[in-house]
Amino acid sequence: MKKFLVIIALLIGYKGQAKLNLDSLKNLIHQAKDDSNKVNLYYLLHSQYPVYESNENVVNLLKGLVLSKKIKYHRGTLKHYLVLSKIFFYKSLYHESLKYSYEYLDFCDKNNFISEKKAVYNNIGNLLTKEGNYDEAKKYYYLVLQENANTNDYYELSGAYTNLALLSIELNQLDSGIIYLNKSRSLQKKGNLLAAYANSSIGLSEIFLKKNLPDTALSLAKEGMEIYKLIPEVHGITNSFFAIASAYLAAEKINLAENHFLIAYKRADSLQNKRVKRDCALRLSEIYVNQNKYKQAYEFNQIAQKIEGELAFEKEKGKMLQAEVKNELIKTENSLKEKEAEVIEKNREKKYLYTLLIGLAILLFLAYRAYAQKKKSNTLISEQKKLVEDKQKEILDSIQYAQRIQSAQIPSEKMVAKILSKIKKSNS
Repeated sequence: MKKFLVIIALLIGYKGQAKLNLDSLKNLIHQAKDDSNKVNLYYLLHSQYPVYESNENVVNLLKGLVLSKKIKYHRGTLKHYLVLSKIFFYKSLYHESLKYSYEYLDFCDKNNFISEKKAVYNNIGNLLTKEGNYDEAKKYYYLVLQENANTNDYYELSGAYTNLALLSIELNQLDSGIIYLNKSRSLQKKGNLLAAYANSSIGLSEIFLKKNLPDTALSLAKEGMEIYKLIPEVHGITNSFFAIASAYLAAEKINLAENHFLIAYKRADSLQNKRVKRDCALRLSEIYVNQNKYKQAYEFNQIAQKIEGELAFEKEKGKMLQAEVKNELIKTENSLKEKEAEVIEKNREKKYLYTLLIGLAILLFLAYRAYAQKKKSNTLISEQKKLVEDKQKEILDSIQYAQRIQSAQIPSEKMVAKILSKIKKSNS
C-alpha cells in the first residue's frame, strides 16, 4: 500500500515538476511487482528523456509494453503502442512507427477494442503518405471520416480532411486540396479549434499562391495572422508574416514583401526557427539582387547557405541518431524476446512438472483405491466365510441336538435284546 501511494505521489507531482529523480524512479521500478503500477512507472520514466536526443524513452516504453501484455493490462498496452508509434514518427523512423501502429490495430481486433482503433487511423495515413503509398493512405483517412461521421470529434474529422488536403497537394491536385482544407476549416470553426483553423488558412494561402492567385492568398494569410495574434501563437505569427510576404511578392508589391520578410526573418531568428529564417534570407537575397543591392543580397545569401549547411548537418546527425535508435531497438526487442522465451521455457518446465506431479498423484490415487478395494473385498470375504462357518456350526449343532433327542427316545440294543429274550421265554 505504501509503495502504491509513493507511485501516486510521483504521478501527481510530475505535473508540477519538470524532471523527476531518475535514480529514485528506476529504483522504484526495480522493487515493484509485475503489475499495472510498474507499467505506469515505465511510462512515467520514458517521459523523463528527450524525444529526439535519447533512446531511453523507446527502451522504457518497450519494457512497459511487454509487461502490460504479460499481465493482460489492456489499457496500458494500448497506451504504450500509441506513444511508441508517435515517438518513432517524431524520430522519422516511419517503418517502425507503421509496424507498431499495425500491431496496435491487431491488438484492438483481438481484444474487441473497436472504438479505440480510430485513434491510429490518421497516423497510419500519414505514415503511408510518407512512404508514397497514397491510395492506401486515403483509405485510412476515409476510415477516420467514416468512424467519426456521427460524432462531434471535430479534431479527428478536421485532421483527416487536412491530411487529405496535404496528400492532394503532394499529388499536385490543388483543387482537391482546396476543397478538403475548406471542409477542415468549417469543422475547426465549429469546434473552436483556433490554432488549427489558422494553420489551415495559411495552408490555403500557399495553395492559392501555387495557383497564381496572390490576392486570395494574401487575404487568407492575413486571416491566419489575426487568429494567431488572438491566441497568441508566436510560431504561427512568424509563419503568417512569411505567407503574407510571399503573397505580396507574387503580387509584385516588392516593398511590402521586403518589410514582411524582414519581420519574419527577425522573428524566426529569435525563435531559432532555422527553416523559416533560411527561406526569408533566400527571398530577401532575390529581392535585393533585383534591386541591384548586391551587398545585402550577398549577405543574406551567405546566411541562407550557412543555415542550409547547419540543417544538412542536423539531418545527418538525425540519420545517425535514427541508426542508433534502430540498433537500440533491435537490441532491446531481442533482449525482451529472449527474456520472454526464458519465461515461456520456465512456464513449459513448470507445466511439465505439474503434469508429472498430477500424473503421479493420479497413479497413487488409483493404487490406493485398488488397495482399499482389495482390502474391502478381503474383509467382505472374511465376513462371508465367518458367516458360512457360523451357519455350518449352527446346523451341526442342530443335527447333534436332534441326534441326542433321538438317542434319548430310542431304546438301546441291550434293552431291545433283553425284551426280545423275555418274549422268547414267555412263548416257550
